[in-house]
Amino acid sequence: MARGGAGALDQRVTLQRRVEAHDGMGGTELRWVSVADVWAAVMPKSGRETLIEGRVNATYIVVFEIWNRSDVSEVSQIIWNGQAYNVRSVLQAGYSPLKLRFEAEAGVAA
Repeated sequence: MARGGAGALDQRVTLQRRVEAHDGMGGTELRWVSVADVWAAVMPKSGRETLIEGRVNATYIVVFEIWNRSDVSEVSQIIWNGQAYNVRSVLQAGYSPLKLRFEAEAGVAA
């Protein structure tokens, strides 16, 4: 994982959260709403392919590191290079309270 100052955060990502919205027919639905565009350090961690009902399903886990924010949790989503990643775990980055590190997974349902 890239470490150091702001120069290590060299990828633009969009943070999203899920909100309940009216669907126009008297009900509600869950939608993703963008919270912020931020700079991140990005490190692919792992990937795998599985065969489910005759179809290949590929999943990818990526570690993201950003400046610390209070609005990222395990129910958040991040968009990087046009791909949606579901946040799976959120941790403080090492000993620094200034950065936040989290693992996110693509290729799976939210």
